[in-house]
Amino acid sequence: MVEKVTSRLGKQSDVLLSVLRDASGDWVTRSEIAKMLEKRKLSSYDIAMLEFLQEKGLVEIKHRDNRTPIGYEFVYRITEQALAGDAG
Repeated sequence: MVEKVTSRLGKQSDVLLSVLRDASGDWVTRSEIAKMLEKRKLSSYDIAMLEFLQEKGLVEIKHRDNRTPIGYEFVYRITEQALAGDAG
């Protein structure tokens, strides 16, 4: 089901969901996602696509406290809905 939904969204949404799927439901940072994509960092388009996927119910996003100057980081994971869509 995810492929059907995301095929209309474009290749980048499929790539991002695939990376999050590979994380097995664990929360991952932007840096970790970028590393899995073999990039130095995520582009603003990648971040916007993750937010769009959240609106579609396929990705969860939250803040997590850390010791950076701003005091938090964004973390992402694939939703149960998206994982269930893969099985069906």
